[in-house]
Amino acid sequence: VCFVGTPLVDDALDGYLNTMNELRQAEGLPNPDTQWIRRMRTFLDELVERQEQDLFRYRIPELMRELEPRHGLDFGDEKGWTPRKETHALRIGIHLSMRGRVEAVRRLNPLGIAVYGPPAWRKIGLSGLDYRGEADWATDLPKAICGAEVNLNVSKLMFETGLGPRVLETLSCGGF
Repeated sequence: VCFVGTPLVDDALDGYLNTMNELRQAEGLPNPDTQWIRRMRTFLDELVERQEQDLFRYRIPELMRELEPRHGLDFGDEKGWTPRKETHALRIGIHLSMRGRVEAVRRLNPLGIAVYGPPAWRKIGLSGLDYRGEADWATDLPKAICGAEVNLNVSKLMFETGLGPRVLETLSCGGF
């Protein structure tokens, strides 16, 4: 089994971690609005938990609309959906995609999975992980794909079809 890609760990676009870090910083300010901070944390945790129940369908936008009123939050304008809100939803999707990729590799590790990608894979702390470094797209990637019996694709959650570039690259290399 082979996986080629980033674990998305420490991704600059991880909206959940970025927001949690901003909330921690806000707590350190004089007179922080701790009630709002608690509501925001609870909202984000519930949003992530609810989306994780259905990782085959990108539900973050609809979950945000459903959960905001319950938590007393509103990220939209009078029309309800803004570019800022859409960006935030996509960034939370990055976080969930990271969790899905890391969990897939973690579960397949005992079976022997070769992982190609950035050094961030070392940060997940998985004992015995067969991390093979970064794969050059033009030379190493085709060899890695053809050398595996099975190639794992864990698309970003926001790719509603699940058809990311890795699927097409695998098929064009004659891989499965």
